[in-house]
Amino acid sequence: MLNQILLVAYVAVIVILSIRLRQGTFAGFVVSDRNVMYPAVIGIAFTAACFSAASFLGGGRYGLIAGFPWVQRSSGSTTTASQRP
Repeated sequence: MLNQILLVAYVAVIVILSIRLRQGTFAGFVVSDRNVMYPAVIGIAFTAACFSAASFLGGGRYGLIAGFPWVQRSSGSTTTASQRP
């Protein structure tokens, strides 16, 4: 019960803060008000996020196939050894 109360309180605080601290439009947020000094930085951050997600999602399966169960456990995959392809 305490978890649900904390979750509702957290979401309420985030919604209230987002309404009170609004500083522009959604379109301005999406395109950064067309004021980006180094677009390469955005590309590097995007690429790093993609590789991070790919390694997190694919790492467990690779560890399972290669016979390294510790890779599976450390990557957070929920596939078990009994589900080996």
